[in-house]
Amino acid sequence: MHAMEKEDDFMHDDGSKKETRKFKRRQMGLSCMLNTEVGAVLAVIRRPELSPLYNIPSSEDSYDSSVISSLRSLRSLIFNPQQEWRTIDPSIYLAPFLDVIQSDDVPAAATGVALSSVLKILKFEVFDDKSPGVREGMESIVSGITSCRLEKTDPASEDAVMMK
Repeated sequence: MHAMEKEDDFMHDDGSKKETRKFKRRQMGLSCMLNTEVGAVLAVIRRPELSPLYNIPSSEDSYDSSVISSLRSLRSLIFNPQQEWRTIDPSIYLAPFLDVIQSDDVPAAATGVALSSVLKILKFEVFDDKSPGVREGMESIVSGITSCRLEKTDPASEDAVMMK
């Protein structure tokens, strides 16, 4: 009987370790996804081929520095969360994308990528109804999307963003 109890404890510990590994993989996956989304938005903002076509400066320094700063700040936090993503106020990682969406100083393509990033955050359920600040986070998404601003340079890009 004693050996059977030890075997049950071993199986329980193994199951617990599996759950812990699964949890850690999910957290790392969410961090990687957020990092990829930040990188995608920054890449579109930096894209040099926009300059000759639309007379837009190619340096990110020419764009609203607060937008770039908020994206960079998020990137610095992504792999150092002090707790699980679901327990972090969603506004911390939504705000940089919503700043891009609401800015009229970034290319329409960057706005489109930021909109896709917000959708991905929602689809991957980075936060849930038990997350702190979830109500305010959802309200900021609705407000940010309804007050989306586009620069006036490329009607085709602007139409594609508006369809999103």
